[in-house]
Amino acid sequence: MSATGVIGGFFRELVDVENGFWPTFVGLTLRPGKTLQKYLSGVRKGLIGPGRYLLVAVVVVAGTDQVERWIGTEPPPVAGPYMTADGKKEAFEVALDYYGLVGEQARILPFLLLTVLLAFGLQALLRDRFSRGAEALAVGSFLTGHAILLSEGADLAFLGARLSGGPSVELQFRAAVVLVAAYAGIACWGCFGPGWKAALKGAFGGAWALVELSSIVGVASAGTAVWLASAYPGAYYAFDPGGTQVGEFLALAGVFSVPLLLHAGVEALTTRQK
Repeated sequence: MSATGVIGGFFRELVDVENGFWPTFVGLTLRPGKTLQKYLSGVRKGLIGPGRYLLVAVVVVAGTDQVERWIGTEPPPVAGPYMTADGKKEAFEVALDYYGLVGEQARILPFLLLTVLLAFGLQALLRDRFSRGAEALAVGSFLTGHAILLSEGADLAFLGARLSGGPSVELQFRAAVVLVAAYAGIACWGCFGPGWKAALKGAFGGAWALVELSSIVGVASAGTAVWLASAYPGAYYAFDPGGTQVGEFLALAGVFSVPLLLHAGVEALTTRQK
């Protein structure tokens, strides 16, 4: 296996109109439930693999963002100074900027994390519909990849306003939650229905995965802020420029971890009942 072979295979699947990306994209757009059922039943002809579909989605998003930066409709990521008059920086804002830049440089990482969280959630909510965890991971990959493409399409809908010199409008996080939850609900209704329970479970799983992703970023940022304020008190502060108040950051990390702890508690309770 060579690097050129891998790249060539990737682009062949991207442009293949019969057995590549486009049939899967059309199926997940128009018939998401039936497309997922087809894959889970073992009929894979005409469908791209879930991992590759997720990778294509990430490449499309990264490429689109880069093109928008070239034409000037998307500003490049810049870390804010958040500096006070005495030269100190707000530790939590610096930590958020750091993880934001990490996500910009390694686009696949947040989407992989979102896929895993969605797969865990769907497996817990639809436990009787999956024979093994790999099936939940495949469904999570398809749903995450397609939700990414839908979100990017919604964001591109505002491109005309940005090109004409209008205000820069982007898809907000709350709108992304609604979009992902709605799509996951529709797909699960078609795949694991009929009935509204499958749709509600899918929608909740999609929304909760985004909430947990935000929780992980929040916990990591709060932990990094604690380290910055403790290790470099002369350069960083917590909430008050006159002190460090590390305890407040620890409390903030505890608040961010609530969704993760709830999920872990439900999993532990379910396992114990079995």
